[in-house]
Amino acid sequence: MLTAINKKTQTLEGLESFNNALSKHEDINDYPSVDQLSENVDPQDRDKILAHVFEDKPTIFDCIANTLELSVNAVKRTLIVVAPLLLK
Repeated sequence: MLTAINKKTQTLEGLESFNNALSKHEDINDYPSVDQLSENVDPQDRDKILAHVFEDKPTIFDCIANTLELSVNAVKRTLIVVAPLLLK
């Protein structure tokens, strides 16, 4: 995920888009623990973070699932939890 963020922020447009996304989540530091953060992040926001990072989510999910021999749903559930943590 960090590699994808780095790749997408190499252009001015990508960097501005990422900064806009970060500014919408400035309250992320109000949560003292990762558990509280993961419980309080809007599921739609989680999905938006993934969409911002990965241009083609289904392909990425399939690739990760195949590599790790997991179901696509397990990969998606994991990434949805991890996505807001990267902003923290």
